[in-house]
Amino acid sequence: TPVPGFGFFPQRVNDELDALTREILQQDVSTIADLQMSNFSASLISQFKCTILNETWPFLFPSLADMSKPVCDAVWDEAACLPSTAGGNMAIFPCLTTKGSMLPSTTLNATRYCLPTGYWDSSEATNYSACQQRMVEENQMEEGLDISVLIYLIGYSVSLSALLGALLIFLSFREFRCLRHKIHIGLFSTLFLADISWIFTAFLQSLMHSDNYSTALHVWCISQVILRYFHLTTFFWMFLEGLYLLLQVQLPLSLVVFKHFHCLLIGWGLPLLILIVWSLLRIFYDFPGGDSQYFAGDGRANSLMLE
Repeated sequence: TPVPGFGFFPQRVNDELDALTREILQQDVSTIADLQMSNFSASLISQFKCTILNETWPFLFPSLADMSKPVCDAVWDEAACLPSTAGGNMAIFPCLTTKGSMLPSTTLNATRYCLPTGYWDSSEATNYSACQQRMVEENQMEEGLDISVLIYLIGYSVSLSALLGALLIFLSFREFRCLRHKIHIGLFSTLFLADISWIFTAFLQSLMHSDNYSTALHVWCISQVILRYFHLTTFFWMFLEGLYLLLQVQLPLSLVVFKHFHCLLIGWGLPLLILIVWSLLRIFYDFPGGDSQYFAGDGRANSLMLE
């Protein structure tokens, strides 16, 4: 039986794996307050199911466990679950199933090579090219904006208008050029840029349903990094607002050496440094293959913004 994103399992095995996944999740839900099954996304449940498969595959597939050659364990590759595969063979499994624009497709397959040593080939990413093609074809049938995305767009548009008015007022009067007001301007600016980044990213998300899917996807990945940068700078400028009030009340003399340059360095420079480190770690540790990261989300702009 084809199990999208996992492999070709006997129906009995898939039923046992699903039942075990539900049982363990129910135990977690019962022991943690305010936690419900609805809190788990389809992608998270699939990842948890893959973790269980990693531990139980010798019992579910005894013939594979009895083989003399090494076996690649079932692992989650940030998009789908690579099934347990005998060394020296190509793992073939149905295209993944997620939610949103990632639609199920059991007629096409993804592949990943298992080395004879029993380790997954890290020189090449999982081949999702067939899944990507099918996803684009099926997404072309979807029309209109999700209602939640529309609500976000309206909210961000109202926020942009208010922030733009505030910035114009602060920049129009020379009396508002003191350090306290410059910190206000920095905070308003980062909120303004974060709003624009979200709207631009949502626009790129809509282009993924068009013929320009590949180009839009690469630009969208870059826009995600920019969006996270402005989200991060927002918190740093909020910190500067509080720091200035603290210095003004507790250490007023220190304001003599606390300059606007220091605010710029903390508000824009430190987030940039953190983002560079974060990006490098994501590239070299989370997604060493690169391509599979495109399938790690659920495909909807609003949910990606709320990660």
